[in-house]
Parts: sequence; C-alpha cells; structure tokens
Amino acid sequence: MEITLKDYETVITDLFRKRPEKKFDFSVINHLLNAHGNPQHAYPVVHVAGTNGKGQVAAKIAFALQNAGYRVGLFISPHLFTYEERITINGEKIPRETIVEYSSELERISEELHLSPNFFESTTCFGFRYFREQGVEIAIIEAGLGGKWDATNVVNPLLSVITSISYDHTEFLGETIEEIAEQKAGFIKPDRSVVVGPRAKYLSIFKKAEELNAPVHVVEKKSSFYDTENQAVAKEALTILTAQFPLEKSAIEAGLKFSLPCRFDKKENVIYDVAHNIDGFTRLSAALEHRYPYRTFRFVIGMSRSKDIKGCLEKIEQKARHVHFVQACQNDSATTEELAEDFRLISTCPHSLEESIEEGIRNAKAAANKSEMIIVCGSFYVMAEAINSTCPLSFRES
Repeated sequence: MEITLKDYETVITDLFRKRPEKKFDFSVINHLLNAHGNPQHAYPVVHVAGTNGKGQVAAKIAFALQNAGYRVGLFISPHLFTYEERITINGEKIPRETIVEYSSELERISEELHLSPNFFESTTCFGFRYFREQGVEIAIIEAGLGGKWDATNVVNPLLSVITSISYDHTEFLGETIEEIAEQKAGFIKPDRSVVVGPRAKYLSIFKKAEELNAPVHVVEKKSSFYDTENQAVAKEALTILTAQFPLEKSAIEAGLKFSLPCRFDKKENVIYDVAHNIDGFTRLSAALEHRYPYRTFRFVIGMSRSKDIKGCLEKIEQKARHVHFVQACQNDSATTEELAEDFRLISTCPHSLEESIEEGIRNAKAAANKSEMIIVCGSFYVMAEAINSTCPLSFRES
C-alpha cells in the first residue's frame, strides 16, 4: 500500500481528535476486537499498570526478553516524537503504511457497527492486531490512564504488574488514594500472579488479589532514585516469567539497565525528565538530591492544566535558583502566565515567562553558571519539543 506523508499526517490528526472521555464499559473495544478475531488472545501478555514507572518497567521487561532471543511486542504510551513509537516489536516501530491501513479499516468497521472509538481504543486495537499479524511470542502491554475500564484491560495476562500508586488523572480514577488503588486493582486477574511495587501496597490491591486467588509478589525495595525501584519491579516480573520464558542472567541484566528516553536523561548539563504529576516531581527532587547534592538548578517547566500545578511546583521550588516557564503545543497546556501565577503563591524564587520551549532552554543555558544544571520537566509534550529543538537527531532516534 503506497501512502504519502500527507496520508499519514491526516490519519494521526484524525486520531488525536478522538480524545478520551469517561467510559465505564468495554463495549467499544470488545466490538472492535471481535471484528478482528480477538487478536489480544493470540499471544501471552504481561500487563503493566501504575501511576508512575509503568513505561520504564514495561520497556525493561521487553528488552530483557528481546535480548534472550524472543520476538517481543511492546505497547506503551504516550509517545515522545512519533505516534508509531507506541507499537514496536523488538524495538522496530509499526510502519506508517500499516497505521494508515489499520485506520481505514477501523473507520469502515466503526461505521458498520455504529461505534465511535476514542484515540486510545483505536490505538489499542492497532497494537493488538499488529502483534498477532507479526507473530510475537509475547507482548508487554502498558496500560493507558490505568483505571479498571482502561481499553487494554481486556487481556487475560500471564502476569500483571502494578508499579506504583499516587495522585494522577483524578477526574477518571478518583479523588483519594484508595479510590485510585481500587481502580488499579481492576488489573488483577483470577489465578494470575501480580507483582506489586513498593509504592503500590494498598489495601484494595491485596483485597482484590485475595478475592481472585491471585498470587501476590511484593517488591519491598524503596530507593531515593526511582529507576532503582523500577529495576527491582522489572526483575521480580522477569524472575516469574522465567518459568515459561527461560532467561539468562545476562539478558535480565541488559533489560534492567535499559531506559526509555527522558527518564532522568542527562545530556551535558541538561537533565530531561518526564515528571508530570506530584509523585513524579517528588521523585525528581529526590533524585537530584541523591545524585547532585551540591549543585544548583534552573528548571524549564511546562505543564497541562489538568495537573496539580501548584502541588508539583512545591516539590522543586526550594531547589530552584530560577524557573523558566514554557508552554507546550497541546490543547490543555497551561499558559506561562497561569504557571507563574500558581508559582507566586508558594515561592519568591526568580522566574521568567518564555516565548517558546527552545527559547526557554537557550535562556537557561545562557544564564546558568558553571555549578548549575538545567532540568527540563513537566510534560511529555515539553520533552518532545525540547529535544527536537536542542538535541541531535542521534539522541531522538536512540
């Protein structure tokens, strides 16, 4: 199938118009998958959920299995640079031609069945279908917003993983930690093992596991550096998987060392980190204290209006020598004025309102002294623009 760049861009634009809304059933995703012969049941699945760390843990598990010689599908979200990063097999992205083809067929099926799938339901269907057609031996599936009605939660996984639980997407998942934990508990399946991270040990999780006779594997190790915890959770999952997918120690070690871009990613004197909620900012602050206790920091920050902006900024304001506020190109991005208004309620730290992300980083670099580091954070969308404008292509393709 021959496609043009315009064909692909039109499809992606149309997909992003199908934004998520509150849903409390699987009717749409089930109808779509039934129309495709339920591809999600064609291979074993590891299902990874959690507030933070789920993308990293999913990627580590996938990379370890790949290093052991398995053909591994990896489904993650959101993407940093291109949509097709969400669906990969052994690190190779789904072709754009396939996305255009799948989208056309999805539109036809949706019209026939009178369905209106949203962005994530469409993308989930693409991923499940692609993995079956390409003959993966196992798929690592990261949940989306992460509630019990998440479109990915139609799988019957070999293993479930809940990395952490904290406040995020409260408009979908609930206002209290236990309400959010109850939503995450919805990923536990009858008689299937579940790995519970050190920051996911809530009553709702253990009650649901007991109710469903699901063996629980608790990871106790906490650390001031969050990837140490991610490694511990991934290692526990891989240890369980070895019963059906034999793994050499070297493959496990390679997987644990693997990291997705922009997870405390240092390039020269700039750290890129996708911290975008209170827990993420808390962990970022702790990591800076742990890794660079004697350095000072300039922050380049842009955030979504849907986040607890004031709560997030409180976590870094005492570490900040200066904050450069930026606005990402996304529909719900807070303006620089909105960010600064919240910041002034909690801090007298110097700050500036930048015209663009590129300008914000450029100004931060120009003003930084030799002891200062620049921290770019607050949103996946900020990260993508920051790297596209300031980093070489080799980094964006890594």
